[in-house]
Amino acid sequence: MDVLVIMVFLAIIAGASWWAWQQARSRALPSVARGAMANLVRGAEARLPEEPLDALIHRIGEQILRKSERTLSTRVLPESVVLIVAPELASRITRNWDSFTDDLANYVLSSAADEDYVTGDVRFTLAENERFHRRRVDTVLNSAATPAGARVRRSSPRPSGDVTQVVGRAQWLIEPPSGKAVPLAEGRSWKVGAGGTCDIIINEPIVSREHASITAKGDSLTITDLSSTNGTWHDKKKLDRPLTITKDTTIDLAGRVPVRFVHLAAL
Repeated sequence: MDVLVIMVFLAIIAGASWWAWQQARSRALPSVARGAMANLVRGAEARLPEEPLDALIHRIGEQILRKSERTLSTRVLPESVVLIVAPELASRITRNWDSFTDDLANYVLSSAADEDYVTGDVRFTLAENERFHRRRVDTVLNSAATPAGARVRRSSPRPSGDVTQVVGRAQWLIEPPSGKAVPLAEGRSWKVGAGGTCDIIINEPIVSREHASITAKGDSLTITDLSSTNGTWHDKKKLDRPLTITKDTTIDLAGRVPVRFVHLAAL
């Protein structure tokens, strides 16, 4: 009985702290105050028992089903799902990667079949966001590319030679004109352009084969034009030097092809 009372008490503290943190963010309190509130929330969460993996699988599976593309007559499961979680949760998932993704795929596919979704193979990748609280999970459906350094798992048996890579940290997404968001893992540069060797291909005649490069590092992201024919534009100005951003921003390749960058910490 005493254990139950303690757990309820801690849950109330965590809930109240999380609510207060959200209020602080919405009122744009100084970063020091927001950081202190975040630490309070994490401290309260650390005292709570870990969420069982089967409960986590259920929660993620339901989120995927809710986010799946829908029309009045058709529901379509995504071909790929990026799971964005806090580093602590990423470590737990990584330790149980094979069984976790198998169970998640089975949950999603069986639930989708029961509700007449159009289904196929589902691929999962994992990305960390150190700003997320311990239990927070976000999903990005139908990413146009697998983030570099991401941990990959397919729900069907792997072909010979398929490799599982290590988990990667991502704090930014790029949304090209196709609308399919791509997580930008830290520690490397990404080439954007119309050429087949680019990391993110934008098939527009006015976009150069290697148009721009992108480098993500923590809360900042740097965009550099690669001597493209028609230039890279921001706020109707052509870039003549690297542009570093720290919040959601849209640039225009060749002045007419919009590419949006989203800071995951704001999600």
